[in-house]
Amino acid sequence: MSLTIGRHPVRLGAPALSRPERELLRDAAGVWLGPRVALTALTFLAAVLAAYWGQRGYVGWNQWDTRWYLHIAGDGYFSERSANFFPLYPLLIAASSFVLAGGHPAPESLRLGTALAISNLSALVAVLGVAWLAAQEGGSRSAALSAARLLVAYPLAFFLVAAYTEAIFLALAILTLIAARRGAFVWAAVPAFAAGLVRPSAVILILPLAYEFARQRGLRPPQTRRGWTELLSALGAVPAGLGCFMVFVWVRFGDPLLFLHTQQRYWHHQLMPPWSTVRLAVEHLTGNGGLLPLDIALVLVFTAGTLLMARRLPFAYLLYMVGLLYLTIAGPVPREHDVIMSAGRYLTAGFPVFMLMGRWVADRRWLEMLILATGFMLQAALAFTFLLGGPVF
Repeated sequence: MSLTIGRHPVRLGAPALSRPERELLRDAAGVWLGPRVALTALTFLAAVLAAYWGQRGYVGWNQWDTRWYLHIAGDGYFSERSANFFPLYPLLIAASSFVLAGGHPAPESLRLGTALAISNLSALVAVLGVAWLAAQEGGSRSAALSAARLLVAYPLAFFLVAAYTEAIFLALAILTLIAARRGAFVWAAVPAFAAGLVRPSAVILILPLAYEFARQRGLRPPQTRRGWTELLSALGAVPAGLGCFMVFVWVRFGDPLLFLHTQQRYWHHQLMPPWSTVRLAVEHLTGNGGLLPLDIALVLVFTAGTLLMARRLPFAYLLYMVGLLYLTIAGPVPREHDVIMSAGRYLTAGFPVFMLMGRWVADRRWLEMLILATGFMLQAALAFTFLLGGPVF
């Protein structure tokens, strides 16, 4: 007996994965686990040092955006500013912590633990997905594991541990592309719709989905009901997710675009063409001791990787990366020293670049070890600063 997913039959009752595939995912799970052990140790170290230095109110992972998600999970959307944060992540936190609290309102500590668990499980899916995609797209087993290692060694990858939406968005984006590349557009709609409820940047999935549908099904209108279902799934999943939240904030606050307006009103982002953002970044770079140099360097690295992947990875990944890079620099904060604030964090979602880099370093162990060592050292420093309440967003 078989079930057809897209154009790919899957036999029911038979192992879905071959032995090499299971071994790849097992090793990728080990890649995911290692940094979490290290960051757990770093968390305890930061707490001990904070106590030694007399730093009162040490909050560790409970700061910045995390506080908003925990507040929304506990009290719902309580202000216009809270509408800046999309609903799926706090909804998962609220539901899971409610169950763990025995059907009672969960204290903040339980909500934080639940949020961290959701992020880390999502990160596991993301790391497994990167390794799987890298292998499926013509990479060797070595290249696939290298891609996974490069992802977890990325300087801002500790946000895949934190109670932020980086991990869940990355996992959903990867699952969407896995299903779309296999022609399973109805299945792809599920994570794509969910991504639209996680972050507005889910719009970068629309063009890759549309391209894959046109490439695999052709440009002619569908002739069957299933064809129309697949077309609507490919083109409508992300807008449907975004639309659900827009309807909610319209009813709740009277403004369907409030999540965009809060970015301008309270966080002072301004929509600008990329060249204007580049000019601002260069002007602010002189004498800037913050994270702007690192953010600029990471944008340049991912831009170079995107240009180089044009003939090395399928076009859908190029569309995804162009969209991600554009959104990363399209809304600078001119009044801040780091005008592209959080750019490095947003680029955590750039998994196609990690796939491409995995191919490059697979046969150059010295280069991979150099990148991993540099990445982990930067990540430890940034995570330690974050845990002590430093300005790492």
